Amino acid sequence: MDVRSALDECGRRQQGLATTKDLHAAGVTRSTLSRARAEGDVTRVHRGVYSCSSLPEWPEYVVGPKGVSAHFVQRVRAALLGLGESATAAGTTAACLRGWGLLREPLREVEVMVPNGRRRSRLAGVRSRQRRTQRREALRLHPGLDPIWVTDAVTTVLDCVRQMTLQEAVVVCDSALRSRQVTLRQLVEAAGRLRGMRHATRVRRALALCDPECGSVLESALRVEMIEAGISGFVSQRAVRDVRGRYILRVDFCFEAVRLIVEADGARWHPDPARDRKLDNRLVAAGWRVLRFTWSEVLHDPAAVLELIRSAVLAGSDDVHLAAESALAAA
Repeated sequence: MDVRSALDECGRRQQGLATTKDLHAAGVTRSTLSRARAEGDVTRVHRGVYSCSSLPEWPEYVVGPKGVSAHFVQRVRAALLGLGESATAAGTTAACLRGWGLLREPLREVEVMVPNGRRRSRLAGVRSRQRRTQRREALRLHPGLDPIWVTDAVTTVLDCVRQMTLQEAVVVCDSALRSRQVTLRQLVEAAGRLRGMRHATRVRRALALCDPECGSVLESALRVEMIEAGISGFVSQRAVRDVRGRYILRVDFCFEAVRLIVEADGARWHPDPARDRKLDNRLVAAGWRVLRFTWSEVLHDPAAVLELIRSAVLAGSDDVHLAAESALAAA
């Protein structure tokens, strides 16, 4: 069997990828494989891993509206094949494979966990870490492809939180809870077992701020910004109705005492300004004031966003009191 035919056969369930072991089992000798590489018939994408072409470019978004990017999955699969059967996708890479939304996606690196004591193999675009005990599971992303080994949901959350800022950590916690692959109780119990360990305080702080009802990545980010700035008195994901009791919208944040609604437009892929405008008009007609912020505003100009929210809250009632630093900032 020629190399390309063997590669097509071996890689059918691995997105066109095959290891040296796979090709040898299909009858391809070392000399035949070396000759095919020299002639450009096949490409070595990692040590011991081959394909008919180079790995695809990194996708603009790893997790999009239609799920996890196939190009990202192929890059992760190639890394795991290159590191052997005991290698496991971990951290932010595992979170993305699970479809969780992240504030900042791992655009140029695959994160992998390998058994403790094993000699580290260096692969381009791959960061490997060692761990004595690996809690992992086989994740099937497509019925026609082999599953990919990833750290279990609880481990994935804890690994992400350990290496993230507080805002990023709360985002991944909310995303994990929203996926229903893990529960808040499971995370809290796991955090309790970290007492005395490095990053234990960071994990508990992130869990204290997470919200299982959160609707999007941007909503998580804005909620953390408001709490850290001393802005309180709001509830999230509240269903709002008009004066006749007709449902209008489940809003991101509702300051009911001052009739203020804050919306975080986190849809990066298919924003619909016309729909938002109609909903805002209905909310205003029902007696609400509305503030709406974009992804860019929340993440790149949070000070301006928080100042507007403070001012709107203070303007709504003489009875509302903010934290001292918040009131001074709004003055």
